[in-house]
Amino acid sequence: MNGNNAEQRNKDPQNWLFEDALDVVEAVRPKWVICENVVGYYKNKKDGKTSEQIMRGRLELVGYKVKFTTLNAADYGTPQKRVRRYMLAYLGDEEWNIPAPTTPTQKTIRDAIEHLPVLEAGCTSAIPYHKAPNVRADLVELIKHTPTGYNIKN
Repeated sequence: MNGNNAEQRNKDPQNWLFEDALDVVEAVRPKWVICENVVGYYKNKKDGKTSEQIMRGRLELVGYKVKFTTLNAADYGTPQKRVRRYMLAYLGDEEWNIPAPTTPTQKTIRDAIEHLPVLEAGCTSAIPYHKAPNVRADLVELIKHTPTGYNIKN
């Protein structure tokens, strides 16, 4: 990211809302605290410190043990590459262990849904949340004749 975009990002007050959340954490002192966001969020800078450094510093100052880790949902069986950075903070000696990836090979959307029965527009199945929206007949025809890997605009 070029310096100008980083400067704009650093000036956006929404990127610093975590400081208000830290005020609450310091006042309430919950046993566990979790923050999750895109990796770049923790790189915002204020007064020469990154968001990550600010979070760690404030939490450690009031007795929390703090860990940061980056995880990809696809490594845990989700058919989506979704990389996020997590901050885990805890009071006491009960450490928060980050689970090891559970999926040796990443699943695709096809892997996740190929076992589901095909439904016509407006139909439902006995499987919870498995239903087809009621779509106009002309759109259904268009979709039926759209080759795999293409969309209706092609």
